[in-house]
Amino acid sequence: MHQIIEISKNPELGKPLRNVLKGKRRVHVGSFVLFYLIDKKNEIVTFLEFEHHDKAYH
Repeated sequence: MHQIIEISKNPELGKPLRNVLKGKRRVHVGSFVLFYLIDKKNEIVTFLEFEHHDKAYH
């Protein structure tokens, strides 16, 4: 929950992704990864997935 609050305050906090994940960002939460998108025009953050790191990139 802490990371979600921090992202809502500063959406650029997460690492921008590349290649097939381009346009998405991610932050690590323990052994999990939270993926999200930023809509700067409308000031909206959309949380997409919360997966264990071992499964997140497959």
